[in-house]
Amino acid sequence: MTNVLRDLPRKPATTAWATYIRCHDDIGWAITEEDAARVGWEGRAHRMFLSSFYSGDFPGSFAHGALFNYVPSTGDSRISGSFASLAGLGSALATGDATLVDAAIERMRLGHALMMAWDGVPLIYMGDEIGLRNDDGYLVDPALAGDNRWAHRPWMDWQAAAARHDPGTVEGRVFAGLAHLARVRASCPSLHAGVESQPVDLGPDAVLGLLRRHPAGRMLTVYNFSDAWQRVPAAAVRRLGLRTVHEQISGFRPRADDDGRPLDAYPMPPYAAWWLLEG
Repeated sequence: MTNVLRDLPRKPATTAWATYIRCHDDIGWAITEEDAARVGWEGRAHRMFLSSFYSGDFPGSFAHGALFNYVPSTGDSRISGSFASLAGLGSALATGDATLVDAAIERMRLGHALMMAWDGVPLIYMGDEIGLRNDDGYLVDPALAGDNRWAHRPWMDWQAAAARHDPGTVEGRVFAGLAHLARVRASCPSLHAGVESQPVDLGPDAVLGLLRRHPAGRMLTVYNFSDAWQRVPAAAVRRLGLRTVHEQISGFRPRADDDGRPLDAYPMPPYAAWWLLEG
């Protein structure tokens, strides 16, 4: 991701990207052989892995999607599925394991934070705001049954939508997290769509860092894509012009360790998203 985003063509300053996690269509793996080779991977093998993982066929996968336009001769395919199902919420709820449910909701919050902090206009497709899972009801309609993209084009579940007001429900937790991100985004001039996000190397491979230079102040957005804690070197953050940081989503201000010494690294929880400003 870091390598590809570094080469993303610059857009006119008066325009904005449209950013989204998923849309009404299938997801294609736009990974070229050249891009994969730059990080030591083989493009076809990685695309096949992604399809296997997000269809739920890969051992240990949390995702529940469906292969779309599978080509047996090449192994290439695309993926259908709602954001919640691809993030593992459906499979987690099926197990009844609260820890797995928490992890799935955290993955969704991470994805929404990334989408909202890129230099664009965030788009939220119906159902993602309350964590709607795949709906296989389309299979009973002969006109739709041959196209599994209808799994993430469901009729709106208004009973689930009403549950968004209950913080004890999955719908309420997903909705509250997204609404909070929207409020924080609105309060951060540094997230204006006219400012470009510059990928930066923060050290850990599992961590994506994006630097935004705005007249109101520099912002560093950081995303931990792994299910393990990561250590973000404080020196790497300082080199980008942020001597002290104030994380906007949660409000924390990491200053020192328990003994009062300056931190040499910021411990980052699994699936965490940070929007860091100087302060």
